[in-house]
Amino acid sequence: MIDEHQPSFVLHTRQYRETSLLVELLTQKSGRVCVLAKGVRGGKKSQSGLLQPFMPLMISWKGKGDLPYLRSVELLSEPFRFSSSILISAIYLNELLMRVLHRHDACEYVFDLYQATLHRLSNQKHEVALRLFEKYLLQELGYAIPLKCEAVDRQPIVEEGCYRFSAEIGFMRAEMKDDQGLFFAGRSLLAIARDDYSDSQVLKDAKRLMRLALSPLLGDKPIKTRELFI
Repeated sequence: MIDEHQPSFVLHTRQYRETSLLVELLTQKSGRVCVLAKGVRGGKKSQSGLLQPFMPLMISWKGKGDLPYLRSVELLSEPFRFSSSILISAIYLNELLMRVLHRHDACEYVFDLYQATLHRLSNQKHEVALRLFEKYLLQELGYAIPLKCEAVDRQPIVEEGCYRFSAEIGFMRAEMKDDQGLFFAGRSLLAIARDDYSDSQVLKDAKRLMRLALSPLLGDKPIKTRELFI
């Protein structure tokens, strides 16, 4: 029987039978893990209260296969608290991770990135925090956006240039035209490459670019949290 004990965050919960929960976790060492929390909707009120998103937890579980069972849960530090508008951004992080992470793929960097992003959100820098999270999540998953050179001839991207983006290939020099939002100014791409979002137009372009880059991973099923932003 495998016995694990790791820092974790709850990404999502759903009811299981009459008194239990299925709890999706982002763990420090094991990546995304689903555990069965037996009886927490009945007598174990203390555990049920802790199995909430945005709480830094130490969680232990035991078992082998796809559904180990929860043994203990302990609060490691103060929960992250967000205003209602920022809360939507935090929920978006959880939904995105649920969609793109496979269970049991070790991703310690993603855990650290997620925790750092919650800190950024708590400081109200939610748009910048989301763009940084998306960019570095894509990089960690092997889908890094090549922001400094063209896809075909590897020429450096220049500030005055215009580039068409393809999620499969990268950026290609092109004439600016209104074609499904696929075109980007070189100055925006270079700013995104160095994480400089001081220009509001760069921030808008980054949002559009990250959506395009994430699209192949998400497929046809839309992110529900985006509807809340609207």
